[in-house]
Amino acid sequence: MLTTLALISMLALERQADVRGPATLCFAYSRFSLRADEVVEEVRAGMHGVTLDIAGPSGRYRLSENEVMRTPTDLGVLVRREHTNSLYRSRRSARYGFVVMAPDGEHERMLVVLEGSALSGSASDAAIYDRVQIGLSPGERCDRRYLYGL
Repeated sequence: MLTTLALISMLALERQADVRGPATLCFAYSRFSLRADEVVEEVRAGMHGVTLDIAGPSGRYRLSENEVMRTPTDLGVLVRREHTNSLYRSRRSARYGFVVMAPDGEHERMLVVLEGSALSGSASDAAIYDRVQIGLSPGERCDRRYLYGL
């Protein structure tokens, strides 16, 4: 029975890939605007999060939303603080990435991570990270929903 459920889940995720923009992609706590020249190539979901591999004209990048990501001790450079969310630019080896922190009670927690070859650490990365929005309004229009957990 568990194997059957796993296969059904895998097939459902395969159908979630190959989404072409423009599209609004919604997750449990955030949303992302996929541009017309981008495509979701792969989707991986687990108990606590979901990861999308996205390809576009400037390269590939990965967008992950996860409820239980461990916040690193060094978040990197604060790029922007907006409302109750913070965006940090980090660098691991030769790659740049971005971390979006969201409120969790009295503290912030890491909720969304962006990383990949499409990110260069320059101001042009805003063309990607500006399309991440934390929070969903009731009745929000979503072209595709990516949920995780049981």
